[in-house]
Amino acid sequence: MTPEYAKDISTAAYILPVGWVVAYAVRMVGADASEFTAFHLRQAFGLSVFEILCYVLLWRGVDNAVLNSALTVLVFILSFVGVRGVRKGLMRYQPLLGRQFDSWFSFIK
Repeated sequence: MTPEYAKDISTAAYILPVGWVVAYAVRMVGADASEFTAFHLRQAFGLSVFEILCYVLLWRGVDNAVLNSALTVLVFILSFVGVRGVRKGLMRYQPLLGRQFDSWFSFIK
């Protein structure tokens, strides 16, 4: 069973990017050292990087409000999926690139 404070910290991580910084800071001061929180920090960080890279690519390539809106909706849905998993106490990978996020950002412990 995952403690409620771990769920709260992990939920904050999906409020990109400010919530992620707060959740990471709480983890670093030692308030929560669970693997559950570290897992969700990696997933949320990967989601942030994915969002930034997509915006940069769209900014450099195509100036289309529809694509920007679609990206915003996609990131919102993926964040919602992450939060839903957190609240259920599950360590599920994000759809699409979740397994890669876990290996690429393994420095977040």
